[in-house]
Amino acid sequence: MRIRTPAGAAVLAVLLVPLLAVPALAHGEHKVANYSFVVGFGTEPAYAGVTNSVQLVISNNGKPVTDAKGLKVAVSTGDAEPREMALEPYFGDGWGEQGDYRAFFIPTTPGAYTFKVTGSLGGKKIDRSYTSGKDGFDEITDPTEAQYPVQDPSGSQLTTRLARESARLNSALAAERQEAEDQVADAHQLATIGLVVGALGLLAAIAVGVLALRRRS
Repeated sequence: MRIRTPAGAAVLAVLLVPLLAVPALAHGEHKVANYSFVVGFGTEPAYAGVTNSVQLVISNNGKPVTDAKGLKVAVSTGDAEPREMALEPYFGDGWGEQGDYRAFFIPTTPGAYTFKVTGSLGGKKIDRSYTSGKDGFDEITDPTEAQYPVQDPSGSQLTTRLARESARLNSALAAERQEAEDQVADAHQLATIGLVVGALGLLAAIAVGVLALRRRS
């Protein structure tokens, strides 16, 4: 396709801008001091059990910030203890998007996640929290919702099944152990009865022998 006039090129450029901006729509943009933070998961849609990352794109007056050092992010979900990680540059000479910082991890539970960004930037203290679902980026989704044609069990489902099977096996082992202990106790009891009967028989034989000797004498 050839664009024959400058006006045609301008129209095409306007039409392409929304398409180029689509990936950023799943992230939230926030003003922090003189900076702009674009926050979200590095890969969206985001699925449980799949490697992902906290993505923080930093700019200042429209220019990417490439010297952000010492920023950290604490990731949390539900009642789980937050996990703190360093935000590292995800760009270099000739690769990546300037100002893009990441902290990689594997989210294992579907639901909302909170990213708490702390540290200092341009001499200013940073302490901001962003939660998926309400701050402009996706929540973690159960991967079975996107699996086709076969749905594999998720990590949490496997954990539940393992716990259930472990409980069943432990119960069976406990029953077998109790049965074995009962059999040992019965054997001990029979052995004790046998010893008592044998001792009584020996005493009876001795008594008979003694009486016989007395009669002869």
